[in-house]
Amino acid sequence: MPLRTSGSAAIRARHLLATMSNTVPSWRGCWSRGMSGAGKTTVLDELRRRGHMTVDTDYDGWELYDGTWDERRMEWLLASESDVVVSGSVENQGRFYDRFEYVVLLSPDPPIGVVM
Repeated sequence: MPLRTSGSAAIRARHLLATMSNTVPSWRGCWSRGMSGAGKTTVLDELRRRGHMTVDTDYDGWELYDGTWDERRMEWLLASESDVVVSGSVENQGRFYDRFEYVVLLSPDPPIGVVM
């Protein structure tokens, strides 16, 4: 089933998923980041629909009052779930860079970059 959303975010999400399907062997330990409106939520929704575990750190208490990730909670997630796609950008994200196999940067304008 194709993505049901429309607009530039959905187009970028389709492009990303098509590109990643050919170059990335799995979504294991993937972190998606980018500016607001770049398509992060659209990509997460589609990956969730395809059966992947996803976490959007903009919701459900992942960010503390100071705008950083709850480090204990993120440590627990990454230690207990090796096959997870995480999305979000916060000040203390650098503490977790080495825990992700892939970082996907979505930008509001093409191109979409994949860092391996």
